[in-house]
Amino acid sequence: ILNGSESTDDNGIVNYEWTLLSGDSSVVMEKQKDIMKLSNLNEGIYLFQFTVTDTADQQHSINITVTVLSAEHTVDHCLAPFKVGRCRGSFHRWYYNPEIKQCQEFIFGGCNPNKNNYVRKEECDLACKNVQGAVEKRQEPTCNGNCLPLHFKCEDGCCIDRALECDETPDCQDGSDEKSCDSYIQGFHKLQNINDKAYCVDIPDTGPCEESIPRWYYNPLTEKCGRFTYGGCEGNKNNFEQEETCMKSCSGITKQHMIDQRWRGYEYQQATLSAFEVAIAVLLCVCIMIVLVILGYFFLKKRKTYRRRRQPPTAANSTLSSVLSTAEDTEHLVYNSTTKPI
Repeated sequence: ILNGSESTDDNGIVNYEWTLLSGDSSVVMEKQKDIMKLSNLNEGIYLFQFTVTDTADQQHSINITVTVLSAEHTVDHCLAPFKVGRCRGSFHRWYYNPEIKQCQEFIFGGCNPNKNNYVRKEECDLACKNVQGAVEKRQEPTCNGNCLPLHFKCEDGCCIDRALECDETPDCQDGSDEKSCDSYIQGFHKLQNINDKAYCVDIPDTGPCEESIPRWYYNPLTEKCGRFTYGGCEGNKNNFEQEETCMKSCSGITKQHMIDQRWRGYEYQQATLSAFEVAIAVLLCVCIMIVLVILGYFFLKKRKTYRRRRQPPTAANSTLSSVLSTAEDTEHLVYNSTTKPI
């Protein structure tokens, strides 16, 4: 069964399609929406192309290899003992245990695996379901001088299966299959160290959330840690609570370890944002000053008007008031004398 149900797309997937690119054409392919059932499979290798189409009519394709094991291949893939290897990584893998006829989990060291090593339990179950037989015994070296690419050539010219190299058990008569394992270990540790520090060259990511959490990030251009504001969720691992932790985790990482153009774009963006923020701050200060001046003007004007209203009358105003009052009285008296009845 080929399952495409885990495929995702922002626009939504509307079509799943499988195409046989190579292999026995007599295979029967039965499509059911996002699942393809295969039957009538013969021994050999099949190559399928899986294509998804979204609502925007965009397509993406990947190739999938299906291997139908022969009896000989079954021994290598299902009856070989599980192999941790010399490296000391920690990778969860699955192997088939013929004694209990089940796939079991084990910790793989990270280098020189054998074929009884599966990333997913489903893969192990499909490859080795109901396989019977004893655990494969260790093979004796072949000394016919005809070593194939899948073989390890011992120093004495004999050949062993390459999967037996560096499994902590000598298989070559001269023990040469266990002599060069340190180089694998050193190479693995170097790659692991690079992988562990890969996040030190990531551009700081605030994430989609809107909190305001002060954090530190490592800048490989300056080889120093700087501050940024973290939103509170997602983001990446170039995110430290303390400057000391940031420097300790990423010390030694330089611009040679990163893609210059990506960080230069980030630096330019930060400089542009800083200039923009300064301009906004200046503009806000000017606006505040203008508002304060206007408020001060109206306050002083109102105060001046209030003082004028409370000013006491002058001497001229008092004389004018007396004259007007006397005139009014005279007119009143004249009116009374002329209209008084005889």
